[in-house]
Amino acid sequence: MKKNKFKEFANKKGFMVAVYSCAAVVIAMTGIIASNKEKTELPKNDGEKSAQVEQANQSDVKSYRENQITGNSALTQKNDELIVKKEEKNTEKATESKSSKDDKKEKNNVKSNTNTDKPEQPTENNKTSKNQFAFFDDSQEMSWPLSGQIVLDYSMETAVYDKTLDQYRTNNSLCISGNVGDDVLASADGKIKSVSKDKENLTSIVIEHGNGWVSTYSQLQDNVLVKEGDIVDEGAVIGNISEPSYRSTLLGPHLEFKLTHNDDYMDPKLLLAQEE
Repeated sequence: MKKNKFKEFANKKGFMVAVYSCAAVVIAMTGIIASNKEKTELPKNDGEKSAQVEQANQSDVKSYRENQITGNSALTQKNDELIVKKEEKNTEKATESKSSKDDKKEKNNVKSNTNTDKPEQPTENNKTSKNQFAFFDDSQEMSWPLSGQIVLDYSMETAVYDKTLDQYRTNNSLCISGNVGDDVLASADGKIKSVSKDKENLTSIVIEHGNGWVSTYSQLQDNVLVKEGDIVDEGAVIGNISEPSYRSTLLGPHLEFKLTHNDDYMDPKLLLAQEE
């Protein structure tokens, strides 16, 4: 009886073991299949990913190279443009310089031609001779025609007080004090344009210095030392101080010195030597 029960139990237990064993085998086989499938698919994914990465890297390299080439090309173009501009500027500057030189040369030629009827300038040390004198220009200075104090200043823009006339007026000359008989000197080389006399200015001497410059010396004695047409050197004595005329008696003996350039009155102090 016990033997039959054991056999029955064994048969029943064996059946369960068989069932469990089969289940274990199925589970194991399922895991192996899944693992193999994963292993099989993994290289494919990795391959695709590697291909994508490689493609992206190649694209980045290509883009970098293209940007580098474009950048270098733009830089080269910019440098070329700067070089061209510099060359154009140098060419323009050279052209302007040449044009300026040509204009200056032409101007000098025209000046030379237009001055053919004027006295020739001396060729040595600006020394004058009987028929020529050195033309004056505003880069030079004039000598003071008389050493003395200014008793009535040049003033064409504002009125100055004239004590003889007891009024304010403009003054187109420079009045320099002196003593009766003092020598009056030519302020620059020139040619005597005229010698005249009137009640207001007494005796006056006008000297042409060339280039539009003219000086006038008034309040002189009658016995002047020059005549119209004479050539005088700078510093040459041309006359002497007289007693003042009726319209300037309160100024005392003085020289009335006028200076014009192209008929426009000029302040003589701007041209007279500063040390005086």
